[in-house]
Amino acid sequence: MSEIYFVRHGQASLGARNYDQLSPLGWEQARWLGEHYRARGLDFDRVIVGDMQRHKETLQGIGEGMGRTFDAAVDRRLNEFTFRPVMRLYCQRHRPEAPEPTTAAEFFGILREVMAAWIAGDLDAELAAQAEHGGQRTETWREFNERVVAGVEAARAGKHGERVLIVSSGGPKSLAIK
Repeated sequence: MSEIYFVRHGQASLGARNYDQLSPLGWEQARWLGEHYRARGLDFDRVIVGDMQRHKETLQGIGEGMGRTFDAAVDRRLNEFTFRPVMRLYCQRHRPEAPEPTTAAEFFGILREVMAAWIAGDLDAELAAQAEHGGQRTETWREFNERVVAGVEAARAGKHGERVLIVSSGGPKSLAIK
């Protein structure tokens, strides 16, 4: 049986212009994890990373902590879903008069509502209509789930007994362990 270490990226830069990058704490978290792996004598036969900046930076930080670099395979199927279009659509439909959230607690409270509607398929028709009207295609929950499961299955399809490191995001990680 193989071992898979599925790592969520370090703290990203919530509220910054570019969320898809590690905060200073996120870099530190990644290095600490690498130091932990090194102290335990862990190494990896195969490394797979999503293609988001925060995934690659987390892997770089882990490598710094371990004192090595990685020749990682990049698999876009392990990327997080794009939540902003889903959130925008939900808020237009269910909260048209509500102000933008100003605190992390408000943001995550709304995000919970958005996720429940997205997972239930309540936004599927509107997501499809966006693409039909020239907008960028946003995944439904079902499509996201299928994409991530395919990426995880590909990671599992390696050699028997190998140790695999996957660096991705919280959404894919949650699906991988369900």
